[in-house]
Amino acid sequence: MLKKDTLFENIVSLFTLKGLEYIIGFITFPYLVHTLGPTYYGAITFTQSFINYFTLVTDYSFNLTAPQQLATTEPKYWGKIFTTIMYTKIIILGLCSFFIVLFITIFDNIFTNKILCFVIYLNVIGNVIFPIWFFQGIQKMRYITIVNIVSRTIATVLIFIFIKTSNDYILAALFLSITPIIAGCLSFFVLLTRYKFIFVKIRLSDIKEQIKYGWEIFLSIIFINIYSSSNVFFLGLLTNNTIVGYFSAVKKIIDCINGLLTPITQAIYPYINSKIKTSKKEALLFIKKCTLILSVGTGCISIGLYIFSDVLVNIFLGKSFISSIGLLKVMAFLPLITLLSNMWGIQTLIPFGYKNVFSKIVIKSAILNTLMIFFWIHFLEAEGVAYSMLITELFVTSMCYYKVKTKIK
Repeated sequence: MLKKDTLFENIVSLFTLKGLEYIIGFITFPYLVHTLGPTYYGAITFTQSFINYFTLVTDYSFNLTAPQQLATTEPKYWGKIFTTIMYTKIIILGLCSFFIVLFITIFDNIFTNKILCFVIYLNVIGNVIFPIWFFQGIQKMRYITIVNIVSRTIATVLIFIFIKTSNDYILAALFLSITPIIAGCLSFFVLLTRYKFIFVKIRLSDIKEQIKYGWEIFLSIIFINIYSSSNVFFLGLLTNNTIVGYFSAVKKIIDCINGLLTPITQAIYPYINSKIKTSKKEALLFIKKCTLILSVGTGCISIGLYIFSDVLVNIFLGKSFISSIGLLKVMAFLPLITLLSNMWGIQTLIPFGYKNVFSKIVIKSAILNTLMIFFWIHFLEAEGVAYSMLITELFVTSMCYYKVKTKIK
């Protein structure tokens, strides 16, 4: 059973990490946007939106299932869980590496800059070797904080030393992509010195069991990505890098706001799973309290984003991104909506055993988004993507709320 002081320690650790990320982001994001400009920044984000599919596949559902398993089992079983998941991720990485070469070769008219694709693919490798899910599951988040601070600091220093003009966009992509590789190497040093016992022998059947166990959640994550992240890729296919740059810059601001909540949602997820084992009633009460407190704070932030959108764009993006002001107004309330869908979906439906219900919701949402997105892009381009995201997230949130009310008492 996880104690509240452990939960508090993990939240503090994650907030420390997130605080550093924001300081670094506050320095590097405007610098890269101004230095690279909308076109080259758009080229990077368009390629990232494609490579993210491979990150998604290699992550499978382990970012949710692994912490859940580790938080509810004894330390003597950690080795089997860790080693099985690492081997599974490495096997999936091998398959993804084959397919990325295949896709880039076949669709060379879309992926004209192959070097940029392979450079950004390093991020996939880094995510495989960086076991955030393990430290989250055993509630030792301070290790994540330390290795992330070191890796992000190194990448930031390299950006300011070497990125001087828009022609340096390949180097910019490289420095952005090596962060998880550095963090992964450092985290394995921690594992080898403090958690040697987790490296054990496993059977092929263990890998099959893990894949089967996380399949429904993996499907959910795939469809969530379709309506939350793939829109950048669709926009790039149907428009150009400049328009992608306008949209991606605003999405970066929204992602930063969402990131403020990540330390809390990451820390309470294993806590909720552990709490349910002793008292479902107390777990549900804890979720309700968290939802109320977080929604009030996030609602205020969303209102601020809407009111001060022109000021924020001018400060963080510059005059060349003046077209992004309208986009920020449309997307201003996404942080509040996505928070509520997270609390009612990931933090409630999944821990209470309704993985299949949550999976069906996100599948329907992905279909809804896919039916809308091309229509919206055709008529409104980047602003159309923003409207599509807003409608889809509202649908997800309302469906999750309805299911929680009808199935969990």
